[in-house]
Amino acid sequence: MAKYIGVDVGGTKIEGALVNERLKVFKRARTATEAGRSRNRILENIARVVRELETKDVKGIGIGAPGFSDRKGKQRLTPNIKQFENFRLKKALEERLNRRIHLENDGNCFVLAEQKAGAAKGMKNVLGLTLGTGIGGGAIVDGMLLEGKNKGAAHFGHMIIDATGIKCHCGHNGDLESWCGGRYIEKRYRLMSGKSISAKEIFESKNKAAKKIVSDFYQKLGIAIADLVNAFNPECIVLGGSISKNVDLKKLRKEVVKYGQASLTREAKIAKNKLGEAGVLGAACLAIR
Repeated sequence: MAKYIGVDVGGTKIEGALVNERLKVFKRARTATEAGRSRNRILENIARVVRELETKDVKGIGIGAPGFSDRKGKQRLTPNIKQFENFRLKKALEERLNRRIHLENDGNCFVLAEQKAGAAKGMKNVLGLTLGTGIGGGAIVDGMLLEGKNKGAAHFGHMIIDATGIKCHCGHNGDLESWCGGRYIEKRYRLMSGKSISAKEIFESKNKAAKKIVSDFYQKLGIAIADLVNAFNPECIVLGGSISKNVDLKKLRKEVVKYGQASLTREAKIAKNKLGEAGVLGAACLAIR
């Protein structure tokens, strides 16, 4: 039976799985990204996950990574792993692993998996938002993955939502990531309270600073989704990533309806991902399709 490897490279961790063409998982592997270390160290961490999963019947390897690979093969827009900016990541990994790989933006991998077998199964117009350390996105329009001129479409995390916000790693103030990404939720709390706690703890906390940050989170994410619904008219918006586990969908929909066009938002489903490893499984889909 043919097997495939899918690997999701995030700002905090690297996760992988060995699957068949129906996305049944046979084995998993995981390690820290170590984004603060050298590029060589991060590449080796990715390779180590692949090697741990590899078997003689593996027919293909798909890897989802931050940013996008332009027409010249260079990674662009990778603020959470700066070592990859303007770097030929696909070429470097193929040389290290001594075999061909399929490389795609991690947000695209997420939406591919959810459209194939998850919360948006069988739908033709789907948007994905991954809410983790940073924020990624992906779009399927009329059944096709949206890539754009330089394969850089659907970087929803870097849409400017409120320019009064703090600066994102990308260099701009007030984008969606700087309001709703885990790294920045924690940073805003430190700036407001002088204390360091996790994003999960901030969502659970009842103190004044936490309440303000969570309120801003729902407002800014609601504005972003309302704008995306206006622009794309999707059947479904799927949320994934560690931060999405804290999201109250009723509160979020209230904000989306408040800022969006009623005729469009009324019919747009907002759902959490059904596939717990959507990024990993979506990466595997790259090799399967």
